[in-house]
Amino acid sequence: MCGRFSLAKPMACIARHFKSQDHLDRQERYNIAPTQEVITLRLDRHARRRLHMVRWGLVPSWSRYPFARSGPPQINARAETLLEKPSFKDAYQKRRCLIPADSFFEWRLYEDGTKQPYRLGLSSENDPDFKLFAFAGLWERFQGLPKPGYDHLRFDSCAIITKDADPSIQHIHHRMPVILSPEDYKLWLDRETPIDALQDILHRPPPVTLTSYPITPTVNHVVCDNASIFAPAGPDDQGTALPQRQQTPKTLQMELFG
Repeated sequence: MCGRFSLAKPMACIARHFKSQDHLDRQERYNIAPTQEVITLRLDRHARRRLHMVRWGLVPSWSRYPFARSGPPQINARAETLLEKPSFKDAYQKRRCLIPADSFFEWRLYEDGTKQPYRLGLSSENDPDFKLFAFAGLWERFQGLPKPGYDHLRFDSCAIITKDADPSIQHIHHRMPVILSPEDYKLWLDRETPIDALQDILHRPPPVTLTSYPITPTVNHVVCDNASIFAPAGPDDQGTALPQRQQTPKTLQMELFG
């Protein structure tokens, strides 16, 4: 599961890491939430990596409604069922993207019903904070018919692919986003990459050992979007956590959107 993440690196650092000549006018983000705009990278017709701002929460091109009338948006796509789900199958085969981030957040559920937020990322000896990396993503373009009130509705959206959590973080949550190795960026973006190779990429371990630490509940509030989000919460001494697979879909929805 991935319901919040951050991208607090400068724009120049992002463009350099992903070898893109584009520059977007954007602010550093510390608490990115579903339905907000996020940065993605995909290839243009000349195989150049281009930056795009898209809505987080994938809307299939064939969808009748641009925004779900009930339930949460499709912010995540399970790696195990990408070729089975109509909402993701075509995008997985033709419209893959990179979603830059420097950390993501998960909530550990305890027996008394309380939840402890954690910040997770990739540590580096050369960087005092977490490293810049990319989630494996999918994107779609919705083009609606003209309706009263507007001429034409067209926008791009995306989803982050998730898989079973790495053993190092299973005590926090049983799912995690797929983090790509920089060596796999080209293969992931290339439309000609065989499905077998893509499947192999999705199920590889993270390129660097994941680091995690508990943070304050400030992250629970979407309006809070500054460096205070990253402040450590202190020792995690709330007791024995519930097995993560006992969480219900309703609990997960409350965790992400409540």
